[in-house]
Amino acid sequence: MSRLTTRALCALSITGALCAATTAYGAGFAITEQSGSGMGNAFAGAAASAQDASTIYFNPAGMTLLPDRQVVGALNFIDPSTKFTGTSKLIPAFGGGTISGGDGGQPALLGIVPNFYAQMQALPRWRVGLGLNAPFGLRTDYPESWMGRYQAVKSDLKTININPAVAFAATDQLSIGVGLDIQYADATLTNAVDNSAVCLGTPALAAGCGLFGLTTPGNPSTDGFARVSGDDWALGYNLGILYAPVPGTRFGLSYRSKVHHTLTGTARFSNMPTLFTSNGLFVNTGAQAEITLPETVSGGVYHEVDSHLAVMGGFTWTHWSRFENLVIQYDQGLQGPTVQRESWQNTWRFSVGANYRYNDRLTLRGGLAYDPTPIPDPSHRTPRIPGATRRWLAVGASYAFNPALRFDLSYAHLFVSNSSTNDLGSPGHVLAGTNESDVNLFSAQAVWSF
Repeated sequence: MSRLTTRALCALSITGALCAATTAYGAGFAITEQSGSGMGNAFAGAAASAQDASTIYFNPAGMTLLPDRQVVGALNFIDPSTKFTGTSKLIPAFGGGTISGGDGGQPALLGIVPNFYAQMQALPRWRVGLGLNAPFGLRTDYPESWMGRYQAVKSDLKTININPAVAFAATDQLSIGVGLDIQYADATLTNAVDNSAVCLGTPALAAGCGLFGLTTPGNPSTDGFARVSGDDWALGYNLGILYAPVPGTRFGLSYRSKVHHTLTGTARFSNMPTLFTSNGLFVNTGAQAEITLPETVSGGVYHEVDSHLAVMGGFTWTHWSRFENLVIQYDQGLQGPTVQRESWQNTWRFSVGANYRYNDRLTLRGGLAYDPTPIPDPSHRTPRIPGATRRWLAVGASYAFNPALRFDLSYAHLFVSNSSTNDLGSPGHVLAGTNESDVNLFSAQAVWSF
């Protein structure tokens, strides 16, 4: 097959859905919102603060600092907004014309992310705990007639992470924690298929294009549609250490391993001309996509200045460069295997925060964070997720009704840098323009100690 034909098959079969989606994932498909109290500090010092049982996610060693038994439940609301301004055109080989359709409207959808954690003392120096959360996720939905329909229509990724953990206080200053990640991932991704562009770009089919009316690329009346879905269970682990040289000051370091998923499912195509299907192209088939969710290393410091004020800071390094290539395998048909180059970059997230203990019941929180995008340039940014660098401003408050029951409320606004897109979507559709985005985050959490 020609290179153009291979790219066409990539874009319009399972690769068209998953290649673009994983490029977008690198801009922000990791979900940081794993704690209602931590959000109020922009998750500054989360590897060291151990404010409640949500430390199971950020550093399991922190369980040794908690009451004998504690249960935490939270709901985090992610309210993103994004607007694309630009054009979609065909490459000169297909006439260079403008592709019709709207600007995509408001594709970013409200997400609700729950967290649950529980921990208890097992032996005098031992703690056991369990965390349930969603470490990765994605939801965007464009109209089927928008100008970038050949790149993306719907993207929906869900993960569920079951995280049993254990912590041991080796000394009065040093604690060690370890946990297991039992992770489920499920993805559904769709995009339109430019049947005319595929036909004209495939020499073996070009002679029959006119007979099937497939002569005008970008014509919505001859579009097909692709839908891919798949799921998988996989395993990972997390480790942490916590060192408190003096009371009120502690340092934490944690590691969450990569989790490798083989998403196994189906590729389904609709409105495909018999010219394609009779030649073994775009037939419904089983498919697999290899995807590695990256490991992270986080460090934090927590220091109590006096009985009222505590300050904290931290970093998180994410190994996004694991998304160098995406390999897709197909059970049937002529559309694979294919390899899509991603070339993402590793990132460092930095944050600072403070807690002010107003009285025995009320604590006020604040935090700032710098969260860069791993997408290297506009040619790697797709409409699945128009990721860009984010700057966090967060506030929150905790109110203890009694020694056993506490409620946390937090809000954060993410100032998202404008980003450019110059996406050459196969086969030969160029989506170019600017993305303007921001995000509002809300969290409500209850903490029960007994």
